[in-house]
Amino acid sequence: MNDTGIVLTGDGDKRVDVGSGTLIAGANAEGAFFKRDSESKGAADWRLSDCTSRTSATGMSHYAIGGERNRYIATGSTFEGGRLEASAHAFEGGHMLHTANVEKGVDRSGLPEESGNIQHRNGNLIIGAAR
Repeated sequence: MNDTGIVLTGDGDKRVDVGSGTLIAGANAEGAFFKRDSESKGAADWRLSDCTSRTSATGMSHYAIGGERNRYIATGSTFEGGRLEASAHAFEGGHMLHTANVEKGVDRSGLPEESGNIQHRNGNLIIGAAR
């Protein structure tokens, strides 16, 4: 995937699976490769495994997750440049597990605080974090 992305909108449950060596790169008008706006209803499953997400564009996010009832798992992936972003309420009724990933120069300031159902710091190799 180059200079494109996926935006989840509307009602109903949704699922995004990205893996098997997929490369996501560049930038797009939405400012995120994977995005869910706060108006989207239903649950959303995000599964990122064995993929590389790469951007050097200012303000570009690997993901920007809004709404509620998100169930996010990212393992064994590489994130280069850009930022990681999720609203404070994105994982109410869901969870976030971001572990065993490599991050190179990624801005993590857009992530919610860790809690019992939100884990994103331990188990990652974080190199040259932007923040």
